Amino acid sequence: MTLVIVGHERVKDGWTEVWGGQSEQIKLKSKGLFAVSDSVITTSGSAGMKPLLSGLRKVHSIAIQLWKPYFVGSHFRDYLEVQQRLECFIAFSGSTLTATHAINLISEHLGKLQISYARSSDKGPRAYIVQRHCESNELRDSQGLTVLGDDMFTPTDMARLLTASYISEVVEHSINVALRSAKHYRLTAQEVELMRTDFAAGIFCPASEAHRLFIYRMNERQNEDGVLEVYSTKEEVPDDRIAVLGMRERFESRAQMEYEQALKQGKATGNEMFKFLNSAIDEVAANGSFEIDRPSSYKRLYQGSLKKISFLERAF
Repeated sequence: MTLVIVGHERVKDGWTEVWGGQSEQIKLKSKGLFAVSDSVITTSGSAGMKPLLSGLRKVHSIAIQLWKPYFVGSHFRDYLEVQQRLECFIAFSGSTLTATHAINLISEHLGKLQISYARSSDKGPRAYIVQRHCESNELRDSQGLTVLGDDMFTPTDMARLLTASYISEVVEHSINVALRSAKHYRLTAQEVELMRTDFAAGIFCPASEAHRLFIYRMNERQNEDGVLEVYSTKEEVPDDRIAVLGMRERFESRAQMEYEQALKQGKATGNEMFKFLNSAIDEVAANGSFEIDRPSSYKRLYQGSLKKISFLERAF
């Protein structure tokens, strides 16, 4: 099992106190997004959940790279230079095999984003866009394309093209590409459960400079042939909510209450959720279970950079 808690990092705004704010309401400011997690891999045994390995990273840093076109004169040649580079995080719970496949695809897609243009769109005859490397690209795939004029693909044209919304869509696409590989096989309901995996993505939007959080839950449906198919759907997490991956039924509502209490008291939300995570690990251990265990970690995404804030080793 797994316990990962993700949410918006809110801390007390010290400037309000310095400048004499008289309001009884505590002022909070955004410090990005937090992700706290345990790190054990377990399997089901005759005596319950049995630990296999500890120290598994369940929150991964993923590099986002937006490549700009390179021209020789007025002729496009290739994508040779990165226009923009930042990080997001991907957290998961469920099958480590499914997660590894999906995270590899997410990393590949987000590392190879390309600036191109659409010949016709609702934005006019010439719209600059961001595309996945696996999509048909008007600029790259048009053999012998000549770009007329010096006013195309200027720094202004290519600024602020990349958004958190688009990044979240690429993550969703990557997860579903990974899950579609299961369509080659006739899955039973039990096999679907074995591969069930949920994801969270924490993203800094370089266009709006906002931090946004998305959850991707795995679902299943029967196709026209009566075969079970699996797919993922996306949902954004607002800043007054947290999301739990893994032991949701046991801990999600309690974690939400702790988060709301932290907001009311002006406490750093990520730090309070890290305390809650470790208390949950102790609670599970007190019942003789190893469903979740330390080492536990607390990471923060701020302005496109993911950093480890705290780490608690297992007590042997």
